[in-house]
Amino acid sequence: MMAAMLPVYVAEGVTEPELGSVENIQKIVKEKTPNFIVKPILYVVDKIDGFRESIKLKIEVRKTKTESEIKSDTEPGKENTTTEFFRAFKYLEVFILILLLFIFSIQLLYYAFVVFLILMIARFFWFRIY
Repeated sequence: MMAAMLPVYVAEGVTEPELGSVENIQKIVKEKTPNFIVKPILYVVDKIDGFRESIKLKIEVRKTKTESEIKSDTEPGKENTTTEFFRAFKYLEVFILILLLFIFSIQLLYYAFVVFLILMIARFFWFRIY
C-alpha cells in the first residue's frame, strides 16, 4: 500500500527498458569513471582471474595423471606396484582434486570462497587485537 504512494522518477529521454539494461549501465559507468581508476581495477581483476584459470588447468592435469595411475594399477594381469593402503589415498586425492576443480571452475563460487577466507582471516586478527 505504501509503495503506491511513493513517486517514481524517470530520467528524461530514457525509456524503462533502458533503465534495466545491464549493458547500458556498464557503458555509463565506463564512460563516467576516470582511466586512472579503471586501469588498476581491470589489471587486478585480470590477474586474479588468470590465477584462477591457471590453477584450474593445473588441477585438471593432476587429476588426469592420478586417474591414469589408478587405472594402470588396477589393470588385470599386471602386477600391482601399490598397496591397497596407498590406492585409497589415490582415490582420496582424486576426490579432493574434483572438489577443487569444482570450486575453481565456477567463478561465483571461487570469488565467494575467496571473500569467505578474507573475512575469516580478518575475524581472526580482529579477535587477536581486541
